[in-house]
Amino acid sequence: MKKVWMIISIIVVIIIISIGGKLFMDNRKEQKKIEIEKQSVEVLKKTLLI
Repeated sequence: MKKVWMIISIIVVIIIISIGGKLFMDNRKEQKKIEIEKQSVEVLKKTLLI
């Protein structure tokens, strides 16, 4: 019985780590998109001011 609980807890930990990693990578992609948008806005401002 103790072995079954150990296997179940390992599976749960793996699932939690996987979900956390997915959320982290999605957040990182979103931050990169925002940074690219900011850079493009800055370039547009500079070109319009010239």
